[in-house]
Amino acid sequence: MGLKARWHCAGLALAIALLLAACDPSPAPAARLWSPPDCDPRAGLCRAQGAGHSISLGLPGPAPQPLEPFTVTVTLAGLAASEVLVQFQMEAMDMGRNRFRLAQVAAGHWQGEVMLPVCWSGRRDWRATVQVVADGDRFEANFAVAIDG
Repeated sequence: MGLKARWHCAGLALAIALLLAACDPSPAPAARLWSPPDCDPRAGLCRAQGAGHSISLGLPGPAPQPLEPFTVTVTLAGLAASEVLVQFQMEAMDMGRNRFRLAQVAAGHWQGEVMLPVCWSGRRDWRATVQVVADGDRFEANFAVAIDG
């Protein structure tokens, strides 16, 4: 292969690499918000706050049950969201994919039906992560949640 052909191949490889980098679908890192550790979203809305905005999570009281649908409510302040998701997980325990898309029911208010599996070990210490996309930015708020069962 001649020198000119090598330069064409190198140029083509560089163009492909730049194109792939420009089309990378991985989103920008999310701004993380944390709720107070003693906040219980079953008793009312728990709020995680950032600079000029907040994400609040509410669950029906007294306690959701595994394998029974329940409603999740998210209230936003200072964020004009285009998408809101809530994901439930346990630390160091694979409980499958428990991610739910919420629907906007009013300005700043989102809701959705959720159903969680039973943990075979008897653990109930779920964490809920609310993921919000607003004006191209991503925000995440984390909440401790106890599920009976």
